[in-house]
Amino acid sequence: MREVFLIFLSLVWVSFATISDFKKREIPDWVSYSLIAFALAYRAFVSVYAGWNFLLFGIFGFGVFFVVGNIMYRIGFGGGDAKLLMALGSILPFSSVFYENIAILGLFLVLLLAVGSVYSLFYSGLLVSVNFGKFKTSFKKEARKYKNMLIVFGGFFIILAALSFFEPLFFVFSIFLFVCPLLFIYTKSVDSLMIKTIPTRKLTIGDWLAKDIKIGKKIIKPKLTGIDETELAFLRKHKKSVEVKDGVPFTISFLLAFLVFVWLWYSFRNLFDYNFWF
Repeated sequence: MREVFLIFLSLVWVSFATISDFKKREIPDWVSYSLIAFALAYRAFVSVYAGWNFLLFGIFGFGVFFVVGNIMYRIGFGGGDAKLLMALGSILPFSSVFYENIAILGLFLVLLLAVGSVYSLFYSGLLVSVNFGKFKTSFKKEARKYKNMLIVFGGFFIILAALSFFEPLFFVFSIFLFVCPLLFIYTKSVDSLMIKTIPTRKLTIGDWLAKDIKIGKKIIKPKLTGIDETELAFLRKHKKSVEVKDGVPFTISFLLAFLVFVWLWYSFRNLFDYNFWF
């Protein structure tokens, strides 16, 4: 039952991070750093009398999620979310068996992506319902912009739908070709609902610019990792306000995924047992 304290610690810290994300659209670095420090300190204390594997697995989990978090950050994951993932890496290896801890870390990532996808879809749907007029205009604009893509996908959809009379499997592919371009245009349209103008004094490192900003000969382009410290100082010096793209407050996905994981851990613990499978 050594994991009970770690679970309690995580729920408190991740709950605070979720509240901060909704209120300020950011997760303070001290939340993730202090969770890592407390988790590893507790593991070190327990390891004195229970064996050092408990600490080593915590360091291992942190290392795995450090790599995963950095990869996800490079492809558009928020910096605060990436650091929180690293912190949970030091929490999650509950087992004393190496292979079981691999399964635990892998399962949590799957849960996080699954819960995050459902939550993001729900959040975007709520955003669309509140701003339906603006969304409708944006959707039509994006549909015209990607008209050729829709025509190509539509053509393949018709062909595969016709072939499905001979082979039902083609029907599955036809639905995929029908949904993908619409989902792409839907996502692009939702992005327009998340653009807002803020004073540069409220900008923070990692904020996503909505479009290129040209000041003299210098052009600051939007990038997945957001603005850096140099760009932030430059914008504050030369601009009073800028358009930024607000992200989905994703931290609640960590909380929900962690709760689901804890439920699975205590309800189906045998599934994590290496000997159960081998």
